[in-house]
Amino acid sequence: MRFLVVCRGSDREGLGHLYRARSFAREAALRHDVRLVAIADRRYASLFDGMEGGCEFVSDDAGVPPAVAAFHPHVVVLDVLDLARPVYDALRGGGRLVVSISPIFAWMSDVDVLVTRGKAPEGLEGPRVHSGLRYAIFNDFCEPIPDDVFERAVSNPVLPVAVGMGGTDHANQTLAALRVLVQATRPCSFWVTVGDGYGHSYDALNAVARGVTRHEIVIARTNRTMWRVIGNCAVAVLSSGLSTLEAVYAGIPVISVKRRDPANQVNADYERLLLQGGSFDDDSHSQIADIIDRLHADRGALRLARQAFKGVLDGHGAARAVEVIEREATSGPARRVGALS
Repeated sequence: MRFLVVCRGSDREGLGHLYRARSFAREAALRHDVRLVAIADRRYASLFDGMEGGCEFVSDDAGVPPAVAAFHPHVVVLDVLDLARPVYDALRGGGRLVVSISPIFAWMSDVDVLVTRGKAPEGLEGPRVHSGLRYAIFNDFCEPIPDDVFERAVSNPVLPVAVGMGGTDHANQTLAALRVLVQATRPCSFWVTVGDGYGHSYDALNAVARGVTRHEIVIARTNRTMWRVIGNCAVAVLSSGLSTLEAVYAGIPVISVKRRDPANQVNADYERLLLQGGSFDDDSHSQIADIIDRLHADRGALRLARQAFKGVLDGHGAARAVEVIEREATSGPARRVGALS
């Protein structure tokens, strides 16, 4: 079959949809003809390095229908929050199956299939829903942290702490988190990761680092190497989004700090396993320094938090999503069976 995967990434929306679409497309390409279209700036092209066929970048929604017309896909897979309605209507023509792998989409009631890591959305009528963590799709650069590597980190007298607020961090919550974390009274090494889309000045981060003697602070611009950095830490301070899901798979305890993010609407089973670090919206994130101090003094709590992640995710969500779409495309309404030519 021919799969057209459409995703969107921007400074404001973040890069999670690009990473997830990339992982899905790589899996689907093992058995199908796949084309990927990103509504994004070409400066993110490196995220798709190594993909067979690469990725076509378009500047806005209007660039998607020509890609559909040129490729004649049997299936359109969407990883976007929204699409202009005329563009979305154009995708539905030709008897093709329309699937969302984004748990949130403006026209969700009109898609044929939803594949989501969360629970089935309450009150949603229209699509056939395949839900739960067995369908979780995330960055395939993420790998489980070996037990000996984690034990070395958790036993370090200077507690290594990762800090990550997403690939773009539009509101510069990296800086807000770091300003609080350096108030921890016990010595830590803070590994601050910023992504390709981080558009803020590094000077403010460096100013915080220069003003601190108790802690060590490393600021690392990462993309594919993000999980190599985080994988050497004992705990991660993360905002809502795919990075938290990836941390569960990697097996590093998470202090989750909420931000204004559509991902907060996704009701996923792993949320109960996270250490709650408050929210940036009401300044309750100010508690994260105290949480770090408590964990510093109680390394057993970190070991238990990691243990709780065991078996929650197996990394095969993309493969299961492809299998679901194959079944839906071949056993769905007759109008789609005729499109498989």
